[in-house]
Amino acid sequence: MNGRKITVFLSTAIMSVIIAYFIVLKIAFLNDYANTWRLFTREETNDDRIVVVLIDGNSALQKYEDGSLKRSEYAKAISHILRGNPKVIGVDVFFAGIKDLNDDIKLIEALELSERSIVLAIYPFEDADLIIHKIKGNASRSYTYKNISVGDVWITHGNGAVTLSSVTPVRGMSIGQEYLPFPIEIVRQYLGGADYKQNQMLENKILVAILGDLKIPAYGHDMLVNYIGGAEAFNSIRFENLMKTEPSAFHNRIVLIGHSTGDNHVTPISINTPGIIIHANTINTILTKQFLSVVDLTVHIFVVFIVCVTFSCATILVRPVYKLLLFASTLVISKIFIDFLFVRHKIYFPFTTLLIGLLLTFCGIMVFTFLSKDYRGS
Repeated sequence: MNGRKITVFLSTAIMSVIIAYFIVLKIAFLNDYANTWRLFTREETNDDRIVVVLIDGNSALQKYEDGSLKRSEYAKAISHILRGNPKVIGVDVFFAGIKDLNDDIKLIEALELSERSIVLAIYPFEDADLIIHKIKGNASRSYTYKNISVGDVWITHGNGAVTLSSVTPVRGMSIGQEYLPFPIEIVRQYLGGADYKQNQMLENKILVAILGDLKIPAYGHDMLVNYIGGAEAFNSIRFENLMKTEPSAFHNRIVLIGHSTGDNHVTPISINTPGIIIHANTINTILTKQFLSVVDLTVHIFVVFIVCVTFSCATILVRPVYKLLLFASTLVISKIFIDFLFVRHKIYFPFTTLLIGLLLTFCGIMVFTFLSKDYRGS
């Protein structure tokens, strides 16, 4: 066996793993959690405590000139839902700025009369424009309600994951006030105002966010959502049909209101997943405790390295014509094993790094084989 060949092949594998890791690290689109079709985990369950009210662009309800629904329509919807005594209402609609004072006041009155928790979605930098502050606040402070809170609606980082980090506005009327992520705030209110602590390291070196008694595994500063599906996976109601729904359908439930179009993101279930559906899947993951575990980075790189080195060594033993078959077989076996880990054990192992590492290793070996004229012996 040619010692020079072994050295070149192993060097190729090592360099391929290093290059693959940095490629995936720098190019968000290559994150296969969001950008490749995946199977569903074995134990995915739908928590029927979640109701999703979807606003679509074809609604015949009253609208402003810019095409958005009048806030009086939201006022009627929230009042109707409240008659069913829901546990929490989460509204993923930006009520920023004054559009029509009479309409705005109707919405404010509906919010004020609530004896149930209502969570409003907001970007922290728009805090000062929120109508509850515009109408009831003043230049130096925000207006607070006993049962109304706000949540940071920044939900994804280009990979379908949801941030676990709270934010503190640096300007506006809520300087120093901590905003939790929108779905986290909803679950916190559902649990009766449970304490939330982020970036907590457990004894087994696992990084988590702690919400009450729940320990949410963290992937950096994010949570990988165990997606169960789109709107069809939940108790979904079109906004224009809401008034026809019996209020009892909302009793003790989490009711989410949001748009089905215009606020879309790339996730493992679709390249156009509405933000409100991401929130619903996030809340479902937390309430059902069907969390995804992520393979430790060190373990991940080590496994990719072992697979690429093993593949590199195996190619030394086969003729050039069989190297492609060996490459394809290695990919298929690796993908089946990774899917098995995900489906059966809810363990997420990023596949893209392995794919690029193997591809670079294979290309390097074929180039060397061609240049060394080994192909003539096949």
